[in-house]
Amino acid sequence: MRFAEGEMMPAIISVGMATGDRLVTNTDVDVCLGKKIGFTNRVMNGVGIEQRFWVKEGQATSDLCVGALRQAIDSAGIVSADITSLLVATSSPDMQAVSTAAVIQKKLALSNRILASNNSDACPGFIFGLHRAFTGLTSPLGEKGYYGVIGGEVMSPVIGKDDEFSHEKRRRESIAILVGDAAGAVIAKMVTPDKEAPTNMGFAFGADGEYADELGVEAGGSKLPINLTVVQEGRLIFIWTERQYLSRP
Repeated sequence: MRFAEGEMMPAIISVGMATGDRLVTNTDVDVCLGKKIGFTNRVMNGVGIEQRFWVKEGQATSDLCVGALRQAIDSAGIVSADITSLLVATSSPDMQAVSTAAVIQKKLALSNRILASNNSDACPGFIFGLHRAFTGLTSPLGEKGYYGVIGGEVMSPVIGKDDEFSHEKRRRESIAILVGDAAGAVIAKMVTPDKEAPTNMGFAFGADGEYADELGVEAGGSKLPINLTVVQEGRLIFIWTERQYLSRP
């Protein structure tokens, strides 16, 4: 989309973030997974991750999202009541069937007459939410005002040791060295850009369903509902297929 010079356009006006309270090193992950010390460092060679934050018991995704959005609201110089739309991206919602956006709305005492919606697209979800916010701000049919856009995940509760469960696939592939618990938030609204500021804007998306089974939590959806068997087999545990990484020197 191209905007004329001086024409109002959507923009991010503030940011905020929050993390879990527990600092976890690669060595801590090795111990958690029952691996030899140094395993996580070897697998993460070239990625650069040395530590991450996990939540303490009782912390939920909405708690981190509230902290991130509150920080973004304060940074923007507005109040919670100014938020007119709330878009949340998370694949680890507080609960099924109830929007985490609605939980955040309640915790921050946002207006009950705003758009409050979730998407569950994990890594790209925040970008999808930002695209929806910018589209809403510029569309004649969209909501106006201040959009709160949040990406948040709490995945540490769904990892486990490789030898903890009976299902062979889980022992081989339940590697959760990538996950951290955190949230990031932005406030987006229409602004008048500075003189000579860029006025072209666009998003480009693409998905490859061939790799849909490479990363995720197998059970808990309509395909494999939760029961005692899937819990015992570890199918509620975060799966990360390791074969393409462990071949590295």
